Amino acid sequence: MRDFDVHIIPESSKYDKKNNELKILWPGNVESSYPASWLKSRNFSSKDVKSFRQNIYLSPGKVWNKQEIEQRLQRFGH
Repeated sequence: MRDFDVHIIPESSKYDKKNNELKILWPGNVESSYPASWLKSRNFSSKDVKSFRQNIYLSPGKVWNKQEIEQRLQRFGH
């Protein structure tokens, strides 16, 4: 990971109408393909997608009070 380039720039990108996907050509002749459905599910500008992803990955947190913490706390004698 010492040599991982976080500032890499694609050499080209194109829309493949036949397969309905975005194709990106990276240095080293590496090609990535992203289906439209995959891109849509990761579109953070869409309120619906953002809400869906928050429900999946950022479910509402649960605040613990002192009593709940003490009930869950395990003690070990060494």
